[in-house]
Amino acid sequence: MDHKVNMNMQSTPPPREVVNTLLTSYETLSKAGQLDRMSKSDILVLIAHFREEDDWNEALRLSEEALTIHRMDGELLTHQIEILLECKRPGEAMELLAILEQSGGDEITSACMRIKAMTQMDEVDMARVLLTELKYRVPKSRMAEVHLLEAQVCSRNGDQHAAYTAYKEVLKIQPRNRTALERIWLASESSRNQKDSLQFHLELIDQDPYNGMAWFNAGQAHYYLLRYEEAMEAFEYAGLLEPQFKLTFCYAAEVALAIGEPKRALKNLYDIQQRIEPDGEILKQIGQCYQAMENPSKARQYFLLARNLNPLDEEIYYRLGKIYMLEKKPVLQPVILNVLSISTIAMKTISPDWRKLAGRWQAGGSGGLLCKTTELAPELPESWVRYAEFKFSRGLTRK
Repeated sequence: MDHKVNMNMQSTPPPREVVNTLLTSYETLSKAGQLDRMSKSDILVLIAHFREEDDWNEALRLSEEALTIHRMDGELLTHQIEILLECKRPGEAMELLAILEQSGGDEITSACMRIKAMTQMDEVDMARVLLTELKYRVPKSRMAEVHLLEAQVCSRNGDQHAAYTAYKEVLKIQPRNRTALERIWLASESSRNQKDSLQFHLELIDQDPYNGMAWFNAGQAHYYLLRYEEAMEAFEYAGLLEPQFKLTFCYAAEVALAIGEPKRALKNLYDIQQRIEPDGEILKQIGQCYQAMENPSKARQYFLLARNLNPLDEEIYYRLGKIYMLEKKPVLQPVILNVLSISTIAMKTISPDWRKLAGRWQAGGSGGLLCKTTELAPELPESWVRYAEFKFSRGLTRK
């Protein structure tokens, strides 16, 4: 999110021990109704901490409490408006903006927040007019901030090509701007600019070979262009430089599986699993690796763990179904049927893989799953044909 970029670009967060001490002090003083004894600078550190942790309710509560003590304070007002915008409450943000402008807040900051609020209120045309005016008077030192805002406005308006171009302008000024680096690859995909994106990120890497997110974005472009080995190399470099960024390891594993290297995929997944909380997607991918390595018992173990975290992921059940069929355990069909009902209601579809699995159940002598596919997706003729074939094969001609 934007606030994280601003913190990274402008200041170094205080040590964790300092934050923990302030949190303890805040809890004590808040319970005693003596928050006025805490300095404004310490309050600002805590607000920044809550925002960094995405604890928006606590950040908003603290900023509101602080404003009852430090009335009309520009910094606290700015924080509260930004928090309201992150919480998608633009109407309240606009009301506070009027107060901030009366108190003599920074003109450029106020203009940026007004444009954000108007964009959230779907007044995109007016927001773009204000944005164009702002570009003519903003100092060069803050041009990256304006281009980033422009990208968000364009994205909200559905103009992904303009958003992609704006993110590029941000990165020409600030090559390590986290928000732009995290969002440009999605904008390039939506606007079909992957070839240009690859060239652009390779140029960023030439300037700074340690830019991990640039490596990740280059990997995305290579992957789209079916350059699997180049994509693997880029994702693995990104993993070395961004060891906490889960997606780069997941994509590295996905590419490795696509090119038939499950052991290489497994290494990437184990690397990230050691550094983050258990994740259903990672556990599912580990299961796929063991499935590709023809170790069904190990694969089943990880698919079941993944199911506990993502109970509506239909792919997990499809893969479990394949393992049970391989192990000749059709007695587990009721479990699969029940889950199919839940996942199909959630997804509003029956995937080709489920229909394929239904065929496997048919070969095993049971038509329950075939019947269920006709109930859940009656508009699909192939489901009825397969069910009719099953009935005919059992001599139930009339049915």
